[in-house]
Amino acid sequence: MEAPPDASAPPVEKKSTLIEFPGVTRNSVPEWRKELSERVRVAQEKRARDAAREAAEAERQRLEAATRVVAAGADAGHESTGRCRAQTN
Repeated sequence: MEAPPDASAPPVEKKSTLIEFPGVTRNSVPEWRKELSERVRVAQEKRARDAAREAAEAERQRLEAATRVVAAGADAGHESTGRCRAQTN
């Protein structure tokens, strides 16, 4: 019977089964892949900046429109108040 694993024993490191040849160096990522990743990252950042700018512009226009509606409503309220006073006097 095998003894149960000891909880205090350090974990066994799993070793790679790949064959390594002496004198051969391997880059983990090919140069073309690094360049492609960089171009994709730049494109994604540009898209994100453009989307943020468009969202900010839409919000600014929405606030401008809301301000115009409130201002128009306030002007209309003053005019009607003036007429009502004139009619009651």
